Amino acid sequence: MLKTSRSSIAFAFLLFASVPAVFAQEHAMPATAAAAAMEAPATLTVEPAIAGPLAKGLAVIPFHATHVKIMPVYGQAALGVQPRLGHLHVSVDGSAWHWLQASDEPVVIQGLPAGRHSVRLELADANHRELDVKTVEFEIPKQP
Repeated sequence: MLKTSRSSIAFAFLLFASVPAVFAQEHAMPATAAAAAMEAPATLTVEPAIAGPLAKGLAVIPFHATHVKIMPVYGQAALGVQPRLGHLHVSVDGSAWHWLQASDEPVVIQGLPAGRHSVRLELADANHRELDVKTVEFEIPKQP
């Protein structure tokens, strides 16, 4: 039978009982918009449209957002959530309208006519405030 002293049991209890408290302190998430303002700036990286699908008339545009999680959550209350939440506003060829991309999957656009095109990707916070903007240009070849 294993012998243990009361002091070693007490030490082990204190050691392991304090782990959740230390973990919670180190990984606590600020819950205010002021705390969110202290975060590193959100950035958007956009890669060129993938060549293979372009040949078939399909624009597939990979992107990556840093210091923001792309999710379909909107409004003032979402501004205090950590990590920061956001989405993309996507517009094509300088159009006045845009749509929302609320997932981190590549932007996919089909049905564009052959020729040069420009896609503007705006990284926005949960309240639609612009955080970063990138534009990607590509050409849809004439289909046989």
